[in-house]
Amino acid sequence: MRSPLNSLTFYDPSTRVWRGTLAPPRYDPHQSLGGVVLSALDRFPEKIAEINVESETRLTFGEMKLRTVRMAQNLTSLGYNETDTCTLVTLNSDHVAPLVYACLTLGITINPLEVSLPSIGFVHMLKTVKPSVVFCEQRSLQEVEAAMSMIDLSVEVFVIGERVEGYKHVEDLLVETGEEDQFVPTDLEDAANRVAVILSSSGSTGPSKAVCLSHAACIANMVGLFEFHPDEIVLYFSSMYWLSGFATLISAVVAGSTQVMTRSPFSPEHILSIIEKYMVTWFFLVPEHLRSVINHPKASQTDLSSIKRCLSGAAYVSCELKRNTELLIPGVDFMIAYGFTELAGVIAIAEKGYYKEGSTGILNFYCQAKIVDDTGKALAIGESGELLVKSDYTFLRYENNQQTTEETMDSNGWLHTGDIAWFDEDGFLFLIDRKKDIIRSNGHIISPSEIENVIQAIPGVVVVCVAAITLDCGLDVPTAFVTKSDESQLDEEHIKRVVAQKLPSFCELRGGIHFVKRIPFTMTGKKHRAECRKLLQKNAEIRK
Repeated sequence: MRSPLNSLTFYDPSTRVWRGTLAPPRYDPHQSLGGVVLSALDRFPEKIAEINVESETRLTFGEMKLRTVRMAQNLTSLGYNETDTCTLVTLNSDHVAPLVYACLTLGITINPLEVSLPSIGFVHMLKTVKPSVVFCEQRSLQEVEAAMSMIDLSVEVFVIGERVEGYKHVEDLLVETGEEDQFVPTDLEDAANRVAVILSSSGSTGPSKAVCLSHAACIANMVGLFEFHPDEIVLYFSSMYWLSGFATLISAVVAGSTQVMTRSPFSPEHILSIIEKYMVTWFFLVPEHLRSVINHPKASQTDLSSIKRCLSGAAYVSCELKRNTELLIPGVDFMIAYGFTELAGVIAIAEKGYYKEGSTGILNFYCQAKIVDDTGKALAIGESGELLVKSDYTFLRYENNQQTTEETMDSNGWLHTGDIAWFDEDGFLFLIDRKKDIIRSNGHIISPSEIENVIQAIPGVVVVCVAAITLDCGLDVPTAFVTKSDESQLDEEHIKRVVAQKLPSFCELRGGIHFVKRIPFTMTGKKHRAECRKLLQKNAEIRK
């Protein structure tokens, strides 16, 4: 492999700052994101824009534009405009894309929420965002209404799915206006400071934060992120609650790609059948989902030859997972993305020709980065510390959370990722762990992810999560939570032996190994270490 240094990634030894290439944004960021989308819908009127797996509905770009315009005009007639915020509690459906595009063309801020949020999650986010209108799946209506009542939020609610007496329905916005040809998107004078979307942070270390992203940041960092093209068939599985979901929804339509959308829960069989039936060329799956797909008995019997590129991220992607995926799908361009919601995109990406084992690739084209110690001093190549990143366009703020905003973004525009990392001499970025997840024990610094990677490679292990627990003496030690395959005879002693053989003695699992039926994950697909610790504390019957 040829080193990407001084061709794709660059280093300034005087400041110890790395940067990607200086490629300009593909589209002018000083405009409405909705305007960019609407122009794209005009370019391919007869081409299929979206396929609904469940209903088999196929919408052309022309039909998508008509729905978008009608929804925008009917929202305007109801009095909604660029001063409003719209919360969407919805699964993927035929109505989601045009509704999102309609809001963006009017300058209405959108705030996607996951339908399976716990009640406390709805209360927290609705209280933080204070939307002026809510679109909600019928299945989540009762919980959303209860959350609104708890915070005295009284706004109009549109139902998606089955109609409910007393509520307007999203399809009410599709009535003909007679003025569709006259529609013009709202002109935004200051796109860099106007909020397009409020996404949720992962919530892996506490309540989710409401991340405000501008129209300019989305255009500069998100549009074109995945380098889609008009011939691409994109599997759209992620919900918009995830950065990957919203970015795919926007990037694919702007590129003229066809999106194959499903609202069904994840299962490896479902994903495999979609890929084969619709000849998917591109997909994104978090590592745990991807692992279950490629290890499924039907994977080797499924025609996956249409796949040209696949992307994984949101958690550590092991070289074993990469290798096994490439063996299953010969010739695939396997990409690893290290995304950051506050950057409206990807910090680093590894793709064909530019990958080192254990790395997340090299910096993306719009990104600068440096590694700092606890005092803020920039560290040299090969030294580990907190990763700080910077771009011309980043998040504006955490809504109604000025203190955390200031803690995340310093006065010079550097964003604290909260991740411990290091760069090698070729500019490859290696992540160690979340700063808050690092275990400090008897003077040693222990990475839970490093231990997880060793255990995950043991035959019979399905998923593993390592977290810290505190012993009676006050010492923090690592403990492992493991789910194993049904036929596996794996026991605690075997795992301990493997860990002892491959890692230093201070990584010993002194907190024990607990075989569990399920590992808790956040809504964005990351292991929820805090919830694992709660399981151990609250449930004495945690063992199978």
